[in-house]
Amino acid sequence: MATTEQRFQSLLEQHLGISDPDAINSSASDLGINSVDAVAFLKEVCKEFNVNISPGDAVKLGSMRAVVNHIDAAG
Repeated sequence: MATTEQRFQSLLEQHLGISDPDAINSSASDLGINSVDAVAFLKEVCKEFNVNISPGDAVKLGSMRAVVNHIDAAG
């Protein structure tokens, strides 16, 4: 089975067209993702991993990797 990070990166590519593996270390704003797309992506992430992360919490987490770590900790 794929790791959380691999699944997350797959979602990044599918929904935002971001295929750079180093993107996981960046924030949504660093990647140029606007707020509407960021919220839509977060909804997909929550659905995929069966977690509840509010947009405010995602911003506080900062990087994509921090979101992945949060998902792993919740799992």
